[in-house]
Amino acid sequence: MKVQHSSKRNTNLNPRQMAVMKLPPEVREAMEEMALEIFTDMVNSGASLQQTLTAIYLSGIEHTMSSLKEAQDVQDA
Repeated sequence: MKVQHSSKRNTNLNPRQMAVMKLPPEVREAMEEMALEIFTDMVNSGASLQQTLTAIYLSGIEHTMSSLKEAQDVQDA
Protein backbone atom coordinates (compact mmCIF):
# COMPACT_ATOMS: atom_id res chain seq x y z
CA MET A 1 0.00 0.00 0.00
CA LYS A 2 1.35 3.43 -0.98
CA VAL A 3 0.76 6.35 1.38
CA GLN A 4 -0.55 9.48 -0.30
CA HIS A 5 -0.98 13.02 0.91
CA SER A 6 -4.64 13.62 1.77
CA SER A 7 -4.92 16.24 -1.00
CA LYS A 8 -4.16 13.50 -3.55
CA ARG A 9 -6.74 11.03 -2.29
CA ASN A 10 -10.15 10.68 -3.86
CA THR A 11 -12.29 10.65 -0.77
CA ASN A 12 -15.43 12.38 0.38
CA LEU A 13 -14.47 12.22 4.05
CA ASN A 14 -14.34 15.48 5.99
CA PRO A 15 -12.27 15.32 9.16
CA ARG A 16 -14.47 16.55 12.01
CA GLN A 17 -16.95 18.05 9.55
CA MET A 18 -14.39 20.51 8.15
CA ALA A 19 -15.27 22.36 4.97
CA VAL A 20 -13.76 21.14 1.72
CA MET A 21 -12.70 23.43 -1.08
CA LYS A 22 -11.56 22.28 -4.49
CA LEU A 23 -8.53 24.27 -5.65
CA PRO A 24 -6.67 24.29 -8.94
CA PRO A 25 -3.54 22.14 -8.60
CA GLU A 26 -1.16 25.10 -8.96
CA VAL A 27 -2.93 27.01 -6.16
CA ARG A 28 -2.88 23.97 -3.87
CA GLU A 29 0.82 23.41 -4.60
CA ALA A 30 1.66 27.05 -3.88
CA MET A 31 -0.23 26.89 -0.57
CA GLU A 32 1.51 23.66 0.42
CA GLU A 33 4.91 25.11 -0.48
CA MET A 34 4.22 28.23 1.61
CA ALA A 35 3.10 26.16 4.60
CA LEU A 36 6.17 23.91 4.34
CA GLU A 37 8.49 26.92 4.14
CA ILE A 38 6.94 28.38 7.30
CA PHE A 39 7.14 24.98 9.00
CA THR A 40 10.80 24.60 8.07
CA ASP A 41 11.72 28.11 9.21
CA MET A 42 9.90 27.69 12.52
CA VAL A 43 11.34 24.25 13.28
CA ASN A 44 14.85 25.38 12.35
CA SER A 45 14.49 28.32 14.74
CA GLY A 46 13.58 25.99 17.59
CA ALA A 47 9.89 26.90 17.78
CA SER A 48 7.43 24.52 19.40
CA LEU A 49 4.83 22.64 17.38
CA GLN A 50 2.14 24.93 18.78
CA GLN A 51 4.09 28.04 17.72
CA THR A 52 4.71 26.50 14.30
CA LEU A 53 1.06 25.64 13.68
CA THR A 54 0.00 29.08 14.91
CA ALA A 55 2.42 30.73 12.46
CA ILE A 56 1.01 28.68 9.57
CA TYR A 57 -2.57 29.47 10.63
CA LEU A 58 -1.90 33.20 11.03
CA SER A 59 -0.17 33.29 7.66
CA GLY A 60 -3.31 31.82 6.11
CA ILE A 61 -5.46 34.44 7.78
CA GLU A 62 -3.10 37.20 6.62
CA HIS A 63 -3.23 35.98 3.02
CA THR A 64 -7.02 35.69 3.18
CA MET A 65 -7.36 39.25 4.47
CA SER A 66 -5.03 40.53 1.72
CA SER A 67 -7.04 38.71 -0.93
CA LEU A 68 -10.33 40.07 0.40
CA LYS A 69 -8.94 43.62 0.50
CA GLU A 70 -7.60 43.25 -3.04
CA ALA A 71 -10.99 41.98 -4.25
CA GLN A 72 -12.74 44.88 -2.51
CA ASP A 73 -10.33 47.40 -4.07
CA VAL A 74 -11.04 45.96 -7.53
CA GLN A 75 -14.78 46.13 -6.87
CA ASP A 76 -14.56 49.75 -5.70
CA ALA A 77 -12.55 50.82 -8.76
